Amino acid sequence: MGGTETTARSLAVILFLLLDTPHVLDRVRKELAQHMPRPDSRISLAELEAIPYFSAMITEGVRLSHVVSSCIPRYAPEEELKYKDWTIPPGTSVMQSHYLLHTDPTIFPEPYTFEPQRVCLGINLANAELYLAVAYICARFDMELFETERERDVDVVMDSVIRQPSLESKWIRVKITRDRLQDEQA
Repeated sequence: MGGTETTARSLAVILFLLLDTPHVLDRVRKELAQHMPRPDSRISLAELEAIPYFSAMITEGVRLSHVVSSCIPRYAPEEELKYKDWTIPPGTSVMQSHYLLHTDPTIFPEPYTFEPQRVCLGINLANAELYLAVAYICARFDMELFETERERDVDVVMDSVIRQPSLESKWIRVKITRDRLQDEQA
């Protein structure tokens, strides 16, 4: 699943969040325009990672994707672990929920709000694919959400290792309203 299902889900949610939050998309496009003046401009991963707001937007989008929602147990088979005042016996499974961590309002005030300017966890999840895909899609296409509902198609409802929308979901869909490269070539 690493770098496939997880990256695809992050990409879909990031595009949803950008289209659902037009002021963020506008700011991302303005920042990208300084480095990608034309829809077919080329840019390296290193250059994209150096663009501050764009980088924050990717990280915040990954946080809100809740990609791996299940708890993966970890344990030390033969040693005792110490955490603050607790002692964890050898062989005891310990788990952390990414979803609960990412939606904890004591860590992320208004945890369901898309705010790229907040301090992020810095999770490195297929950053190269996400940076490049989002940059090229935003630079080239104008889009709008198509029959996509946040509660049904985006929000976490089920856990199946990879987070899942509701059973009624039509998934995140967009309609391309303009191909900027074709406009330039015309």
